[in-house]
Amino acid sequence: MHIALLHNFVSPNPDYQNMASGLRALNHTVWLGTPSNDGYFQWHDGERIVAVLSGPSKILKNYFRIPLLGMLLKRLSFLGFMIRIRNFLRYYRPDIVHLFSHFRMGNEVF
Repeated sequence: MHIALLHNFVSPNPDYQNMASGLRALNHTVWLGTPSNDGYFQWHDGERIVAVLSGPSKILKNYFRIPLLGMLLKRLSFLGFMIRIRNFLRYYRPDIVHLFSHFRMGNEVF
């Protein structure tokens, strides 16, 4: 069975890695998606990086001077990121997808 675990926390939670290791021990293919320090989103299969997606786009600080525009651009950037993840998952078609997330963009949590 092909399982995709999406884990998006600023500080990694070891439970997801433990769950992925346990499922791999049962001969399942498990891809664990985690954010990297350089703004990308990486998918690991336990031994190597399977794929790398770009994370949410950085918004220039000048746009945050206009409150509504800054908030709108931040949400659009996040929407683009989620669409990239959705397209990735649609292409590879895992049997199970589990999202464990606490998306944080500035002061907002998604």
